[in-house]
Amino acid sequence: MRLLLLAIALILLAPAPAAAQAIAARYAIEATVSKELDEIRGALEVRVENTGDAPLDRLVLWLYPNLFSQEIPGITDVNRTFYEPFGPSSGGIRIDGLQVGRQPVETRVLQLEQAPPETARAIDLPVPLQPGESALVTLDFVTTVPHRLGPLSRAKGVLTALGGWHPWITVPASRPVQRQPAPADFRVRLHTPGDHVALIGGANPGGDGTVELTDRPWLDLVVRPKRHRPLRTRGGAVWPLEAPPHVDWDKNSQPDPRAFSSDYTADDIARLLGRLDRWGDAQPGLPDPGPIHLVVVPLRSEIALATPGIVAVSDRAFGVTPVELLQDFHAAGIARAYFARRFLPLVQRCESPAVALQIADGLGALYADRFAEEVLGGTSDARGILATFDFLPNVDDFLRSPKAAFPHVYFSPVADPIPVRDEPWTFANGAPRGKVLFAKLQDWLGPEAFRELIEGYLAGAHCPLQRGAEGFAEQDLDAFFRTWTERRPSVDLRVRILSTEKRPDGKWESVVEVRRVGDAPPELVETLAWEENGEQHLLTWPAQKGEAAETFTIVADRRITRLRVDPRGRVHQTPAEPGEITAVGDRVPARIQLLLTRAAVSYSAADNSFFGDIDFLLRPRDAVRRRLSFGGSYRKARLEVRTALSFGFGPLVDAARYAWNWGVGLSGDYLRAGFGGEDTEEGFAVGPSVGISYDDRPAASNPLRGTAFATGFSFSAGANRGGASTVYGGASAAWLRLFPLGPRSTLAVRLKGNVLLGDPPIQELIPLGGSDEGLRGFPLESVLAQQRAVASAEWRHPLLPDLDVDLGLARLRQVAGAVFFDGAFAGEIFPLLEETPADGLFADAGYGLRFEYDVFGVRPLFLAVDAAVPINTRGVDTPPIVFSLRAGQAFAGL
Repeated sequence: MRLLLLAIALILLAPAPAAAQAIAARYAIEATVSKELDEIRGALEVRVENTGDAPLDRLVLWLYPNLFSQEIPGITDVNRTFYEPFGPSSGGIRIDGLQVGRQPVETRVLQLEQAPPETARAIDLPVPLQPGESALVTLDFVTTVPHRLGPLSRAKGVLTALGGWHPWITVPASRPVQRQPAPADFRVRLHTPGDHVALIGGANPGGDGTVELTDRPWLDLVVRPKRHRPLRTRGGAVWPLEAPPHVDWDKNSQPDPRAFSSDYTADDIARLLGRLDRWGDAQPGLPDPGPIHLVVVPLRSEIALATPGIVAVSDRAFGVTPVELLQDFHAAGIARAYFARRFLPLVQRCESPAVALQIADGLGALYADRFAEEVLGGTSDARGILATFDFLPNVDDFLRSPKAAFPHVYFSPVADPIPVRDEPWTFANGAPRGKVLFAKLQDWLGPEAFRELIEGYLAGAHCPLQRGAEGFAEQDLDAFFRTWTERRPSVDLRVRILSTEKRPDGKWESVVEVRRVGDAPPELVETLAWEENGEQHLLTWPAQKGEAAETFTIVADRRITRLRVDPRGRVHQTPAEPGEITAVGDRVPARIQLLLTRAAVSYSAADNSFFGDIDFLLRPRDAVRRRLSFGGSYRKARLEVRTALSFGFGPLVDAARYAWNWGVGLSGDYLRAGFGGEDTEEGFAVGPSVGISYDDRPAASNPLRGTAFATGFSFSAGANRGGASTVYGGASAAWLRLFPLGPRSTLAVRLKGNVLLGDPPIQELIPLGGSDEGLRGFPLESVLAQQRAVASAEWRHPLLPDLDVDLGLARLRQVAGAVFFDGAFAGEIFPLLEETPADGLFADAGYGLRFEYDVFGVRPLFLAVDAAVPINTRGVDTPPIVFSLRAGQAFAGL
């Protein structure tokens, strides 16, 4: 009886659930697009009906374009070319004359969690809006469209606005993810420049420019040139950004399902659309959405984005080397957006606006994987393909920190991160893509239960998705769904072997611990354990929310000697400590990685000689602070073998490079006979060195800002065949600064000095020229000295930006230029010629071309060609123009 009374009391005392707030909105917009496509002027009327069960005294007015009036988080010098290749361009939106029920109302700025400044304003209603009542909100607006790439942009003669180009209204929300607008009805009349045509919500306006749409959370708009006619397909159309080379539009019909490799990108997209339509129609439960338009727009952050009206496809889609594997990566990425668009109407009927877009994206990713498996011949991940070649630094860098456009297309990460939240549905919340939710849900329920859940969901049996999942899991999943739909957790996994001991029965008992540092979300964590003989054990931990660690006891014939946590990459890890990388603690023992960091051969036409370098690096892959390097150099004067142990500290500049580094080294040189004269004998030299450096230049092919400096000391002892010996030392210092002069140009200034003390052999003297390390207008060993001071300046500027030239195995993306001047003082110069001065000032000036290209259309690399004219040669024998070829920008190594 007491328990019954207590239960009744708890029920009576429990707080009543908060009254739900909801609205239904009908928008009427009349707007004009400027001739330059940089402005949209319009008048907006919104009929707002209170469909909740509580009065409304406030509405929220969203001004998404104001995101582009400020620095957008996530845009750096490394990825800026995918968002702002034309330099800074401000966007924004102004509103005027806001009235509610014909009564003027002032708005006030709202400071909301995760919402950028000036993007949300409160409308305090003059009279509370009662349930069932409606009010008319009117205003004028002017939207400034920024010159950039992305979901709100103008570029290449196209205005792209995938949603939010006009103000929209929601009710106040306690959680950021609940800020998504509910589906609304739209009546739009749009005036466009005479040589352009508009797609509004995927529909062409009528003769008076009017379009009427229903149940749309977002109103997408694309204004594009009329001259690029659509390529019609059975289920819709492809709207290209380029003119066809030779297409008979009147006879063009359903494309055949041949491989992708057309010279005309729209052909590839149209073939893909036809295959998607046919395969999708054959899938049970897949809704028929009517015509789907694939519209090519200037977009680099994503290969495709689904909106309620269209699928926006990047103008770089299929812009890779025509290799089937690479083309299929792009096809699978577009397929994901296609299926998300196809599922969206069904999902909107079942889900709240807060999660509808995520669940549609999750279904899109799921069916894109199935399409790739059944039609494209299987899903692939570049990580598995390239892992064998990670001893090459470019490959290792690409695996750790891919700098290609839309890198997730090649790696298919479960976490599917959004590096820059500039879309109207992501800019004011931290919600991850829907693929994350589906991956975590599949792990939690198991593959078979997850398959049944999705089949039932599409049949209408498990609506909404969370309720159906709770039925299969037989538990409340509210915390699970909140975790994976609201904000991606920060987790760092660690694994270790606690003990191994032999039991009386002859078996080995090993105890393994898996820990989570940071957030502890509900998710499945897997660990692979290996016995000494290679036998594997899969350890699965269905970690509940808040659980930080799990211990496994493994009884086997052999002891456990190796561990790897998260072998399938299902957990997106965030470093637990600043300056660390996510791979720390993921393996036992740590994997040792060999890197070929440098392999260069050069030819000097001036003195008909070759010279080159080769360097290797040995380091733990998950602890890149420690590095053991070794390598060698070939010069006309000497052969060198060297090794060094270095340590990184301070902030991480890139995935595997620290800003600060210091190290100690040891080198041995074979000094070649006959260099500098017939009397020069061969010999040997050996000695230690120590140095420290700092470099915060961004890990971009063409950084615009940054500072670097280095200093070092060395000591050597040498002897020649004749028995003569010598002891000498050296010191060096260098400083570099990049001064940005504009959005795509910079001034690089470098100062450096070297000095040798004692009596060094001629073969160890400091060369004045030969490369960007000295003077580019002099051959490598035309001037040899014991002291050298160099001052260099280089103005780097774009010539032909934003290219897409097919070079076969590469795509040329940009051509830049560089005007440079190098001046130097050389002291105690060795007299190679009778007229060689003892010391003096030397200089050169020249111009260089910089070619930025993507290998296979994916991996960005850099090639520099310089032509330098020597100035003030002081009698040194040097050609009138010296050409040099280099991979990378000048002064990369100071």
